[in-house]
Amino acid sequence: MEKGSIKFRLSTSEINDLMKEQTFEEKINLGVGNQFIYKIVIERDLTEIVAIFHCSSLELKVPAEKAEKWNNSNQVGIKETITTQNNETIVLILEEDLPPRKFKKK
Repeated sequence: MEKGSIKFRLSTSEINDLMKEQTFEEKINLGVGNQFIYKIVIERDLTEIVAIFHCSSLELKVPAEKAEKWNNSNQVGIKETITTQNNETIVLILEEDLPPRKFKKK
């Protein structure tokens, strides 16, 4: 894992849902009263990825042009570095969860 990075890995069917609905959301229960929510939203008016952190949730807003290019090509993912309000950088990675490669025996 790349230090200072957040990686979203979506299956092919999840990517298809994202492109169709323009949004994808997942909730992870971490115990009683603790839930982590992450959401990916495709937006037409953006030129770069925006991350919104609030309480126990993370929303990733992705420019439609980048999402469409990713979906309609052999590009594995979208990677972008953002700067936080306190001048730290975070690398955001949105990628397709590809099946494992089979290695040939020598």
